[in-house]
Amino acid sequence: MTEGTSTHMVRPWLRIVLAAAIVIAFVVIGLQYWETGRAYSLKEACFAAREARDWQEAERLAKEWSVYETGLADPLIIAAEAAMEQGNFTAAGVYLDALPDDDPKTIPALLQRVDLMFGQLSLPHEAVRTINRIFALDPANCDARMRLTFYYAITLQRMKTAEITRRTIEAGCDLPETYVYLMGADWLTLSNTESVNSRWLKANPGTERYAIAVIRGEIANRGLEDSLNDEAAAQEGSTSDLAQSREERLRELFEQYPENLEALAYFLQKAQTAGDVEEVTRLLATAPEAALDDNRFWRFKAWVHGARNELEEADAAYLQARELFPFDAMAMHEQAVIQRKLGNDDEAARLADLADRGRTLRRTILVQPSVQATPSETLLEIADYIGDCGAEDIANRLRERVASVPPGIGVGQ
Repeated sequence: MTEGTSTHMVRPWLRIVLAAAIVIAFVVIGLQYWETGRAYSLKEACFAAREARDWQEAERLAKEWSVYETGLADPLIIAAEAAMEQGNFTAAGVYLDALPDDDPKTIPALLQRVDLMFGQLSLPHEAVRTINRIFALDPANCDARMRLTFYYAITLQRMKTAEITRRTIEAGCDLPETYVYLMGADWLTLSNTESVNSRWLKANPGTERYAIAVIRGEIANRGLEDSLNDEAAAQEGSTSDLAQSREERLRELFEQYPENLEALAYFLQKAQTAGDVEEVTRLLATAPEAALDDNRFWRFKAWVHGARNELEEADAAYLQARELFPFDAMAMHEQAVIQRKLGNDDEAARLADLADRGRTLRRTILVQPSVQATPSETLLEIADYIGDCGAEDIANRLRERVASVPPGIGVGQ
């Protein structure tokens, strides 16, 4: 076959291929124009339905619109809004979970999903997952930090509360109440602990964390938590049938979840208040490894050493408790006694003074209607206390916070 013949035979096929490519290009371009036009039409119709408060139609149009513009947050946000207006919070949560990462409207909408999961849907584990997604997109997001602080505090995750408040302050996301959460991390029980955890437990039956928090909320809200640090009040507060019933329920849960730190700490404090060295020792022997990172358990250990007149060991354990949590007024109060026995009167006096200030602040905070309502005078006292506990950088930050509030406006407002 000659070269000319070969070329002559190839050209018809080349023309066909080129023609097909041109047709395909026109089809693709046409389809793109059609999809763009369709997306625009759906957008306009969707906004019109939303304006007319036709939520069923708005949701339908938004879902179809989202198919054509997958990288856009608006259609999913409107679909979620429409679903919520119809009372379908589950669908709203699904829409908000599907938001694209790179749209600037995604993070505010994800925060709305967090509130939905904490609130109407009572799925706090989903709220925390969404918060972690926000952190992946914006590690310093202040609103997410505030929500996670609330979650740790309301579920009585003591050391996690202390950790996130410190990180919140470091990130410059702090509010005045952040310092209340920090100072009270190992004893603060919010007034709505019982009600919030009861709602979550109902939606998530058998969840250890919520079940324990409900009972601890009941006990704390009725003043019995404070009584554990006052022997006379402890004896008086534990005699009623209602108090004993609640404590029995907590004991049953503790038997079911023997490694739960909050239940264990409750019964350890109760045994210590009663002066029962044997029971405190027995309970400490059952403590899980996680207790090593919790100041309260080092404080209980120190108390046992002190009761046995093992003064050096007691002092070392109190120092470890304060290393983990420098604002532990109970540890300072008890360590002052040890220091006095060791002959260190000046250090004993310093610790006793700090402890008295810390315990006074504790009582002041507990009578406030909310952590946000803490008055500026109390916040400045907290700053002085925190500074004298060795965290002067945090104290100065709180003083700056208080000073930045215009006159006549409450710090917590």
